[in-house]
This record gives sequence, structure tokens and C-alpha cells, in this order.
Amino acid sequence: MAWVYTLLHDAERFPIERVVVEKGAFVFLNQQQIALVAQPYVGVGFFNLDVSAIQRAIGELAWVDRVSVRRVWPDKLWVQVSEQQPLAQWGKGSLLNRRGEIFTPSRSEMPQGLVRLEGPRGLEKKLAEMYAAVVPPLTTVGLPLKRLELDQRRSWHLEVENGIEFELGRTDPERRLQRFLSVYPSLMAGQDAGVKSVDLRYSNGFAVSWKSPTGAPKSEG
Repeated sequence: MAWVYTLLHDAERFPIERVVVEKGAFVFLNQQQIALVAQPYVGVGFFNLDVSAIQRAIGELAWVDRVSVRRVWPDKLWVQVSEQQPLAQWGKGSLLNRRGEIFTPSRSEMPQGLVRLEGPRGLEKKLAEMYAAVVPPLTTVGLPLKRLELDQRRSWHLEVENGIEFELGRTDPERRLQRFLSVYPSLMAGQDAGVKSVDLRYSNGFAVSWKSPTGAPKSEG
């Protein structure tokens, strides 16, 4: 039995000769890039191969979300990778995936046009949930989201693509936003180009600040 064990675990016997990366719907990754990470393990004996080490090495690629590595007899290393799906930009140089997890690709790989989320570390999932809650109603009334922030006092702020900034406060931010959006089409039609910001922190209404000092502030409630 000892002889058989030694034979099978001899590093020079049954070496890995091929790395096969399963084709995926990659946008930022490619099969060659992944195979290059696994290439140093070619030549290692089939039974001596440290599969966990290969998984960790491939997992260090910024755009890798999940990775599975297995040996296929007699000489093949099979790799499956799923790519990160960015939900939004996190701060200045990172991204947030759909599970609310931060990852940081190189600057040249940063996708353009994503909503920017900002907030305290540890509250990424909370921001991802808020993002998912406010995007549909904003988009419905033609106000696509540009930036969403949760400050250190846990107060919510957001900015839409046309430059209007919203103060939502700490309490019931979704309800306050929905209250404004329910009257926005009729109340603000044709006037939003002059709006600088909207303060929704009132219990029964909101206040509008205008870009022009001569523009009369409008409030509701």
C-alpha cells in the first residue's frame, strides 16, 4: 500500500498538461487571462495539485466573483468562473456588486455611467437596498439617479441626472421621496431646469430651492 501511495503522489507522475477554462459570458474577463493564472500549476502531479491554492489565485483577479477548480483525469485542470456584476460605483475608485460587496478593478477597467454610492464602510448592503428601492420610482418620472449617499449621521441624500439634489433625512426616506414623486409630474412640469435642490425632511411637505436668486421658492404642504 505504501508503494502505491508513493507512486500516485510522485510529483513527476500523471502531470497536469492542460488548463481548460469554461467559456462564460465575460465582459471584463477573458479565458486566456484566467488560464495564465493557472499556468504555473501545469506539470504538477495530478494527485499533488493544490486545488484550493489555484482557486485563491484566480479569485484574486478583481473581476472574478466565484471560481470552481477541479481535476479531470488524467491530465486536465478544469476551471469555471463567474464574473462580478457591478451594481454601482462605490466612492471614487471601487464598485459594488449585486450582493452589496465591494470590489476594486483597475482604473482602466472601471465601467462608465454607473450610479455612484457613498456611505460608511459596513453599510454597503444598506445602500444597495436603498438603491434598488429608489431607482424604479425615480426612473418612472424621468429622473434617473446619479448619486446616492448615506452620511455619517445616517441621513440620506441623492442627486439625479439633471442636477437636482434631494435631502431625504434619516426617517422614512422612501416614503418621503414617494410623496414628492407623486406630485412631481403636475407640480414641477417644465420647471425642473431651474430647481437646485429639494428638501424632503418636512413631516407634511417639502421645500424647493431654485438656481436663480430671483426665482420664487415653492413649497408644498
